[in-house]
Amino acid sequence: MNTLSIDLSSTSTLLSESHIMNNQYVESILSARQQSVQALEGKLDMLKHLRQLTEATGITDHEEQFNSLSKSLEVLIHRFNRKALTIAVAGYARVGKSQLLQSMTGLGGHIIPASNGTHCTGAPSRICHLEGSKQPYADVEFYTEQAFLEEKIWPYFNLISLDKPQLFSDFLQLNLTDSLCDSDFTLDHLEHLLAYQENIDAYRNLLTGEHLVIKEEEVVNYIAQYHPEKPEQKFYKYFAVKEACIFCELPFSHMQSIQLLDMPGLGDTQIGALEMLLTKVGYEADVLLFVRRPQVNATGDTWMDYEKHFYTEVDRVMPNLPLKHWGLLALNHIKGSDINTDNLDSCSKLKQEAEDNPVLNFADISIADFSEHNEVCEHIFQPAITHLVNNVDKLDAYLLAGMDQKIADLISIIKDASLNLEGCVGSDGDRVYEDAFDRFWNRLARTLNDDLLSRYQQVRYEKSENFEQNLNEIFENLTHPGFLPTTAQIQEDYYGKSMSYRRSFNDYLDQIRVHITRDFQSLDVGLGHVVSALKQDVANALKETDLRALAPEQASEDFLKYILLN
Repeated sequence: MNTLSIDLSSTSTLLSESHIMNNQYVESILSARQQSVQALEGKLDMLKHLRQLTEATGITDHEEQFNSLSKSLEVLIHRFNRKALTIAVAGYARVGKSQLLQSMTGLGGHIIPASNGTHCTGAPSRICHLEGSKQPYADVEFYTEQAFLEEKIWPYFNLISLDKPQLFSDFLQLNLTDSLCDSDFTLDHLEHLLAYQENIDAYRNLLTGEHLVIKEEEVVNYIAQYHPEKPEQKFYKYFAVKEACIFCELPFSHMQSIQLLDMPGLGDTQIGALEMLLTKVGYEADVLLFVRRPQVNATGDTWMDYEKHFYTEVDRVMPNLPLKHWGLLALNHIKGSDINTDNLDSCSKLKQEAEDNPVLNFADISIADFSEHNEVCEHIFQPAITHLVNNVDKLDAYLLAGMDQKIADLISIIKDASLNLEGCVGSDGDRVYEDAFDRFWNRLARTLNDDLLSRYQQVRYEKSENFEQNLNEIFENLTHPGFLPTTAQIQEDYYGKSMSYRRSFNDYLDQIRVHITRDFQSLDVGLGHVVSALKQDVANALKETDLRALAPEQASEDFLKYILLN
């Protein structure tokens, strides 16, 4: 069994002496959560009924608030319905995250792959305590083809002009070239998509949506991007893995109802990686342990903007629960003989910067050598569990109170809207309302039909100079002598480059399609001028009616946009 050789006696004794490391206490927290689940499900049903009631009574302008609240309730129900508390471990590549997890759990590289190279961890995994387990193993859950398509492939198509493939087989048949690349869709993004296509034989048979039990020595083949000790040996099965649940007997008995969640390293160019992490954190993390390795140099290190951005994004996952209550920071101390090889000064500097920065507002900051088991357990693992167990019930109460307040605020808004609606239908309310509406409608109809429509009917056959110029430019581009390949170019491909006529034909056809598509997309410019002029005419006409009172300060298209959205 490939596990780390570590001395557990001193740390185990230290942890077992603390009264909070009691499985019964954790179980009581989980039991209380189950009771909260029933209450939350009742509130979700109440929200559905309230939504139906408001729609039936004509109060229909709170759709966004209902959707947001329903989603938040579903997330809370999922969080509270779990069978264990969760410590999520996240960090950028090459900071020692996997090494930290190895020191925490005693597991080796076959289970938690670690490397000094590029991103090694490929799939998310959770580490669960199983009392009496003699050898670690993994229960691996795989995507279905459709789920893989929607979660892993579609996010890339939000950045390119191609339609999203509706079937996985459709994606495999696409001819993806660098002509798709621009400032949003980079060459790195294209290489990720091509990797899914080119290595299909290595993972497609796994896209079943089923679970597979994997022996310890084989786990690395399913969760790593390459062999930690042989970087040239690439793995592709991780493409199909939704999550791997690793069962083992952890060093401490109090871990029975506490899990560790290991996420792939941040900073990869894979689309959707950050979103997947944020979703996991929002649904499952009771504590987020962020890992950082300060640079080893005499000048020290500093926090980068992308790290601050990451913590800002995480803080938005649960707006009712500020990250300062459940976010922890672990700094990797690289030991050496002098300031050029030891980063302790950099660790201290980063810790101080974090304490002074309102964005990096961690609940606790620890410094330890991630390769030292006892040091990790004393300075990182034990404080993380202590914080979790001491605060999780308070954090749960905070989340529930915030949700109750949001529901109460929505009910209050709907009550006010209902009272306003009742005020409009008194004894003479119907007659007054109908008279006022008739006057408004007649004026609006005259403006749109008699004035605007009749004017457009007179000028509808007139040419638009901007659009005509746009068309002429496109025609010139498409009839340019160099637009189509010459016979000499095709012959050069055949004899000079040993390229078949079919391949040469397909290459030139792709180039021609790209040019044609690009040129005709530029029609949007000319059409945009025409549409903009029409919008301005309509907006000016509407401002001549009583609608101008809704937004007297707005002009032209801004006024029209305000009317349509409100």
